[in-house]
Amino acid sequence: MGINFHPTETQYVRATEIPIKWPFLFLEEDHQIKSISTTNYDNLEDLILNSREDLTHLIVDNDPNLPKFLQDVYFHEERYNYLNKIFDSKEQNFNHHVKVYEIDYERFDLDIKK
Repeated sequence: MGINFHPTETQYVRATEIPIKWPFLFLEEDHQIKSISTTNYDNLEDLILNSREDLTHLIVDNDPNLPKFLQDVYFHEERYNYLNKIFDSKEQNFNHHVKVYEIDYERFDLDIKK
């Protein structure tokens, strides 16, 4: 499982990997969620194509430090048929609005062929 790098949200992903049963040994190699760099990408399609083996989800919000193409996902999710929103913090009444999408690679492949 992999997510896009996010300037503020990525730091919280490790907390989701903490085992429930205590005590535990927290080793660096135990991390299962990879953070995929968005540097040097100008569009979402290239990021997905080049990170296909690792990238499964996107985390977006209105952070101006996110690449423009990820900001576009946040503001215009309807343009991306291949993204399935699995979390929206607004629905949980959080103060910070963040969205998480799962990439549907079958739909992505169909959209790219068009």
